[in-house]
Amino acid sequence: MEQLCINFTNEKLQQLFVLEQEEYKKEGIVWEFIDFGMDLAACIELIEKPMAIFSILEEECMFPKASDTSFKNKLYDQHLGKNKAFEKPKPAKGKAEAHFSLVHYAGTVDYNIIGWLEKNKDPLNESVVQLYQKSSVKLLAHPYTPFVEYKVLNASVIPDGQFMDNKKASEKLLGSIDVDHDQYRFGHTKCRKVQHELEEAEERADIAESQVNKMRAKSHDSGKGKEAAE
Repeated sequence: MEQLCINFTNEKLQQLFVLEQEEYKKEGIVWEFIDFGMDLAACIELIEKPMAIFSILEEECMFPKASDTSFKNKLYDQHLGKNKAFEKPKPAKGKAEAHFSLVHYAGTVDYNIIGWLEKNKDPLNESVVQLYQKSSVKLLAHPYTPFVEYKVLNASVIPDGQFMDNKKASEKLLGSIDVDHDQYRFGHTKCRKVQHELEEAEERADIAESQVNKMRAKSHDSGKGKEAAE
């Protein structure tokens, strides 16, 4: 994956040179035009556009059961035979296994996708996270503030720290309130809130409730005063 990122950067830089030459031409600047001989946009779009390599990789990282094989299959379904810059690698003796090839401006490059999903998720070791959380440097500690689950309905429906797939979670939640789970669909993840945000929200709610009660009391007293005056 690192090699793809490097080659993608080179493609973007090369495309910048091409676009800059177009600007020179528009502005009438005397310039010896360099013909790079390739449509660089095709390969760039294959990597960065919606439903391109990077977006499919991001999408696969969202699914717990996704694998290198499912990632490869999605790439083939989306691009093989449809984009001239995407090719099936030609196996050669003595070379590492490759899963797809990209036609870059500098030549065709083979890519092995083993481990890409794990690399893209870039999980931090739990002990490293705990170390950041205890840091005296607020800027470093803040991004790793412990999360608490925003509990809705019965707290025991989904145990603390436990994640479930969409179907199982919706069945448990709807079962707790006697709702037919076939009639509703829930999101893929549980709603989570940072502890201090919940505390602030609760404090604002208390203040608002207090103000409402005061207004009600004032209105009630005002009504009594009018009755006495009459």
